[in-house]
Amino acid sequence: MHCVVYSYGSHERGMGHVYQSYALACALREVAGARLTFLTPDYPEGMDKFRQWGLDLIPVPRQLPDEEKSSFIEAIIADIEIDALVVDILESTPALMAYFRTKTNCLVSIDDIGEGRAQADLLFNVIHHPPRVPGAAYREINDLRYVILRQDFARAHQREKSIPEQVGRILVTQGGSDTFGGIIEIARALADLPPAIEVLLLTGSAFAHRAELEKALGELPRPFAVLRDVQDMAGLMLGCDLAITGVGKTVFELAAVGVPFIMITEEPRELETARIMVQHVLCENLGLRAQAGRETILRAVERLIPARDQRAAMSSSGKQAVDGMGALHVANRIVAQLQK
Repeated sequence: MHCVVYSYGSHERGMGHVYQSYALACALREVAGARLTFLTPDYPEGMDKFRQWGLDLIPVPRQLPDEEKSSFIEAIIADIEIDALVVDILESTPALMAYFRTKTNCLVSIDDIGEGRAQADLLFNVIHHPPRVPGAAYREINDLRYVILRQDFARAHQREKSIPEQVGRILVTQGGSDTFGGIIEIARALADLPPAIEVLLLTGSAFAHRAELEKALGELPRPFAVLRDVQDMAGLMLGCDLAITGVGKTVFELAAVGVPFIMITEEPRELETARIMVQHVLCENLGLRAQAGRETILRAVERLIPARDQRAAMSSSGKQAVDGMGALHVANRIVAQLQK
């Protein structure tokens, strides 16, 4: 089985699709022994991560219009027989997807709100639920069982999550890129927490606000630990008692591990994902950071620090909703589609 994956990530666009497509690639190898070829617009942050994982990578000039991207790609893969083609981007276009439609009998789209999604055979939209395209024949799957996470989160899901009487360690993350530097304002909001509580600020490989963060932390009255591009995210989460997180794939990772969490975002489009999440998991949703303000963030954390029973319920609901096996579930659905 040969599967081609089209995906990318950058500081401006975030890194969630990069991690997701890698997790699916690993699952496709496990389920079907798939050979994987990655096509990626040449954003350096995304390409660096794909290369770090040793993937077969074909860079595509990102400045090209989609019609010209199609011609560029065709010159490279014209003679390749493609069993399944996975498009893992936020907003696919009709032009690009119409081209991909000609290359395979199994076109898969993931977390896609673009008009091009109408061309897909299978559409896995777990974190977004856009209106159905009239007249389109795709099979859409929104079930949380199909949220794609790396296998280390499935393994962490099987471990018991310790819930202490008092919160001793807080994880703060705004995704792999944190495009707007929101983690800096969250750190300022938490400056009055007792020094005995350890606060970990997690930044990803595409984070571009390092100098601003260091300057801000130098002006705050309490210490913060800054972590960058952590490889064992599931292990890190297992050791944390509470998380403050942006509203991307990280919320599903935290749920799978059983970490109680507070959601706050810089991105209006992530409000939909937050609404989806609160339907399935006990968690705090503060909405847009600019509207919530520092005082709201601090008070939400302070309420949960001594509230063990509430945090235990949050942990349990997360693990019930997300089992961490979504990548395998998606891979199996793709294989089943190919066997029709």
